[in-house]
Amino acid sequence: MANSKNNQKKKPAQSKNKRANEQALKAEKREAVNRIAGVVLFAVSIIFFFVAVVSGEGAWHFVHNTYVGLFGYLASILFPILTVVITVLYSVKDNRPYEFIAKAIECILMIFLISALIYIVQNQSGADFKTAVTDSFTDAPSNFNGGFFGALVGWLLLTFGKTAAIVVDLVLVFVDFMFL
Repeated sequence: MANSKNNQKKKPAQSKNKRANEQALKAEKREAVNRIAGVVLFAVSIIFFFVAVVSGEGAWHFVHNTYVGLFGYLASILFPILTVVITVLYSVKDNRPYEFIAKAIECILMIFLISALIYIVQNQSGADFKTAVTDSFTDAPSNFNGGFFGALVGWLLLTFGKTAAIVVDLVLVFVDFMFL
């Protein structure tokens, strides 16, 4: 009887150790995945920074024109810089992956709003939507504008009128910045 009581007392302690070991292994695995994802995101951000800055030739030139056409010149430079900053800050803290995903979405929203602000400042309300978006995409590599996404969001905000669009966009930029 004494042996059966000792075995019963050991089982809960062993199961606690097993759970603790499993949790430690999961934490180590999560940390390794986060570290690899952070390094990959850092490297991709550096590459896209140079894609935005250097026009290049061949396939690089095509990627440059497409990337700058989507975001505009300023936002295509700020996007990788903001991504590197968030990646570095995230890697210093011990955060959950959901927080990093939320920060990434906020970063993308910030870039869209900056692109839209550039489009709003440079254009007047009342432009044809299809023409505004296609012209912004095709002209972005050669002219300073908000690119495709800037025209997409900016055109929608310009339906309020130019002054209201600027005010709304700036407020949204500041709100998004406070969440970052």
